[in-house]
Amino acid sequence: MPSLILELQQEAVNSSVPVSELLRKALIVASKLELDEMMEWIDHEMNGYEKGDETPEYRKVEGEFKTYDKYLGWTDVDFEIPEMANILTTRYIGSSVSGLEALISSRPQNMVTAITFDPEQEIELQKNMGTTSKPYVRINDGDIRSIINKIRNIILKWALDLEKDGILGEGYSFSPSDKELLSPHVLNIETYIGQSVSQVQFGTLSSSQNLNISTTDLGEVAVVIHEVQESIPKIGLDEEKLLEVQAELSTIKAQLNSPKPRIPLIASCLQSVKNIAESAAGSAVVALIIEKLDSIIGKLM
Repeated sequence: MPSLILELQQEAVNSSVPVSELLRKALIVASKLELDEMMEWIDHEMNGYEKGDETPEYRKVEGEFKTYDKYLGWTDVDFEIPEMANILTTRYIGSSVSGLEALISSRPQNMVTAITFDPEQEIELQKNMGTTSKPYVRINDGDIRSIINKIRNIILKWALDLEKDGILGEGYSFSPSDKELLSPHVLNIETYIGQSVSQVQFGTLSSSQNLNISTTDLGEVAVVIHEVQESIPKIGLDEEKLLEVQAELSTIKAQLNSPKPRIPLIASCLQSVKNIAESAAGSAVVALIIEKLDSIIGKLM
């Protein structure tokens, strides 16, 4: 029968195999070999870390601090004390691996994710800044991909070390002698994940409240705009209104290509397109356009 350890190695170097799948297979190995520390680490990676959990350093990210207002859009914040900026922009990402994979696979590459603060922190920050704008830390997709890749590499290194110890298993079974071959190196989880910290600056991307305002939504805007542009000539608008729609769509496209897109302007243009579409004679195409526009406008407002 094929070796589970060799199978795990092969899948770890195959980028098409999700890391969430690797973790499930690694859990079987750790459970059968009674490796409690490894099982605990795998459980955290599969189900996520909670605030106060010992969290590996590789889950630490450094983003950029910005505030968001639905009228003003994103605003940079200057700190008189540089150390304060470092403290606020350093976050530990506690989401499960499957949540991270779902996040980055659901949108175009190189997007930005916005992470909220705890309610108490948010109120204190707004008070100190003298604003009602909501504070966020924005991180790039590359930071999330880096976390996932580090977990993949940990599983690979662990599986290779098991092979070095002479532990391969037969199928999904290991003999009592396999357990006797385990070296202290393999038994020590810190060998692979490094030090962990009980952090307080925490971000869980899988929680919906952490994704309220995000350029994730701009990817959806681009898709909707393409669909609207394809459908709008079919709903019987007169030439003047058709030109008006095209002007609004051009403005939206320009904002999508901007390094600092103005979300309120995009939302306003989408609302204008919706209003014009509603003036057309009722049809299934018009209803579909309005439904799509309503959905994306709701996410941006």
